[in-house]
Amino acid sequence: MALSGRPARNAALGRITPQAKRQCAVPARPGRPESCGRTVVANAPYNPNLGRCAGRNSPVQAFTRTELIVVIAVIGVIVIMAVLRLARPGTPERPKPVAQRVPRLQCLVNVKQLAAAQLMYAADNLGSFCPGYLDYNSTALTNVWMGALAGYHGRTNGVWLCPSATNPPSRSYSGTADAPWTYVDRDSGAATHGGYAINGYLGLGRNYKQPKRVSLKVTNVFHETMAVQQPARTPVFCDAIYWNCRLEESDAPPRNLYQPQGIVRTPGAPKQVHTQFIARHGEFPASEAPRDVTSEFLPGAINMAFVDGHAETVPLEILWTLYWHKNWNPRKVTLPHPAPK
Repeated sequence: MALSGRPARNAALGRITPQAKRQCAVPARPGRPESCGRTVVANAPYNPNLGRCAGRNSPVQAFTRTELIVVIAVIGVIVIMAVLRLARPGTPERPKPVAQRVPRLQCLVNVKQLAAAQLMYAADNLGSFCPGYLDYNSTALTNVWMGALAGYHGRTNGVWLCPSATNPPSRSYSGTADAPWTYVDRDSGAATHGGYAINGYLGLGRNYKQPKRVSLKVTNVFHETMAVQQPARTPVFCDAIYWNCRLEESDAPPRNLYQPQGIVRTPGAPKQVHTQFIARHGEFPASEAPRDVTSEFLPGAINMAFVDGHAETVPLEILWTLYWHKNWNPRKVTLPHPAPK
């Protein structure tokens, strides 16, 4: 028998008997029905919003109409913005990102392999780097870095070519953002094509004679690996339109990022051409590299390998943050970089 004032329970099932249940009467409020349609237990704690409803853990109330309208409106705005972004009238079609990503990744593998060959060469030569030219009195391929490092990497010809430079080489020795350079062995007449340059401050070959008009300073040369103080920021190989490149703190970039060779000049004498300033990688294909940059910002990037062995894609805009030669002084750089000329 149940105690007075407490609901009777079924001893076998342990549940409230139907006699102890009644409909919940919720205090009448504007816009709220008088009965919530749920069952309550006698003497259950009173909730002013729910009444004496069975079970304290009642389901969470659903979204209100206003909340649903706000959520649907936000989703609609996001969808409209995405559609407008993907379908702009008059915008020329760009190659799919994968079409540019795959050659860029293969290019990174190439420069990384060239850097590894350079480090193996240095290990076999008491720490001395392989210079751009081993002997300045000879133009044979074996006296240039391409021939000197050929035995240190597996793919003799393929590793020199950037997959993004797919156009046929020009008749000139220099290349472009989308075409390789050409080196001709004057002894044999054989032509070699490539898409990368060695840092001209890594080593110095025999019989070097300082020309009157040249930007290379012998005191800035890394003669051996121990002279490198910033291996993770000292370039070894990079994309270029020539097989050799250098950079000084005060050097200004060219405005032509498709074929900079011959564009940067000073009155009366040619200035050092910075052959690595090409927009070969980045947000647009190499064939669309800017021919005349009108702003101080440099679009595009090149792939580069460093003395510590790693390789990465480096924006042209930050090339002055690297340590190109032994005495590089970041304080001499006009931030963020000298204006294009």
